[in-house]
Amino acid sequence: MPRKVFHLPTLPDHPQRHIVDRALDGAYRRLRFSSEDLHPALAPFFEEISSLLLSTRELLLDEEHELKLCPHLLLCMGHKVGEEEREETIHLWMKAALLLHINLDAMEEQFEERLESFLQRGSGFRLKYVEAMEWEVVCYESIPFHVGHGKSFKLPPKLAAKKAVVNVDNNGGNDCFR
Repeated sequence: MPRKVFHLPTLPDHPQRHIVDRALDGAYRRLRFSSEDLHPALAPFFEEISSLLLSTRELLLDEEHELKLCPHLLLCMGHKVGEEEREETIHLWMKAALLLHINLDAMEEQFEERLESFLQRGSGFRLKYVEAMEWEVVCYESIPFHVGHGKSFKLPPKLAAKKAVVNVDNNGGNDCFR
């Protein structure tokens, strides 16, 4: 299956934002936001990267395209296996949504709830530090053109014969909605 390519706006370089997955023509599918320090809790991590998330969101929002993404956290978790302490990377995912509809303030609360739910299941894991947050781009589409075009077109004979479709002729002007 051929890989879908996403043509997204160019982002300025930033030490805490990296393009993780790049397509052949320079487009990207995943952005990683990392912290300068290793935070053992979600709140300080979100506090550090919130301004970067907001500025990236503003760069990616435009009037011609819709960006749907799936945010997830990469967490370094520790757990004991026998007498040995092991580290595992755990991903906490949120449901994919349009970037326009994702509330960045509520995102922290949702991740906190998911982490708490995971830890209460008795898995023996404990959070060591937050590694990064990634935005995986799952869809990038043009917004459909929802205004009149000012020109009528000739209906196919089958449709014209049914008299069920109205084809307004405005004599070549742009007054079709007047």
